[in-house]
Amino acid sequence: MNKLNCPNCGAPISAVDNKCPYCNTSYFDLSSIDINNNEPFYLKIRMGKMTLTQLVRVLPDMSINLESNSCSFYDSLGNKLYEFTTSNSMFTDLKLEAIVDPSNEKRLCTITYEK
Repeated sequence: MNKLNCPNCGAPISAVDNKCPYCNTSYFDLSSIDINNNEPFYLKIRMGKMTLTQLVRVLPDMSINLESNSCSFYDSLGNKLYEFTTSNSMFTDLKLEAIVDPSNEKRLCTITYEK
């Protein structure tokens, strides 16, 4: 079985699991989805007791934005003496479009509820 390391604590985890058994960090590997080939795939999302399953494809307007905040110190003449980064943020915007599932009575999604 393939072994990976938890992105949070570094402990060995199974490639088939979706949560680290040591620190309980959830993870999901999207590397099997080729953003460029536009192949549809099934997406399953649980929201409380409801599970939504749909056939989706990635829209081409994906973006990754990096933001950095910094702080600068100046002398009395206005010359910059020192600058350092106070925080970094990265935002991944991935848009998924639900498409009609021909194998499921031409539905856009299936919603199931736990009892």
